[in-house]
Amino acid sequence: MATDSRVDVLASKPFSEKTLFNAPYNLTYQPSGYEFTMLGGYHDLGDLVSRIESNEKLLRIQSLEIVSDEKSPDRHVAELKLW
Repeated sequence: MATDSRVDVLASKPFSEKTLFNAPYNLTYQPSGYEFTMLGGYHDLGDLVSRIESNEKLLRIQSLEIVSDEKSPDRHVAELKLW
């Protein structure tokens, strides 16, 4: 998805914190959360967010922070937390 959106994934790691779904879903599903650091244009990052949220695997973004990259003003660094 990131490649299709012209976004570079700089780093990824699983969440250290654990969470559970509410009953009865907790009997069937176990959430896996990840943190991503990405680099891309503002509209490219928006395209990636749209692709993630509309994915059939029920991926959901929990938080997103976008800051400008001082070295390249047309690119932005994004921190994304995904369940």
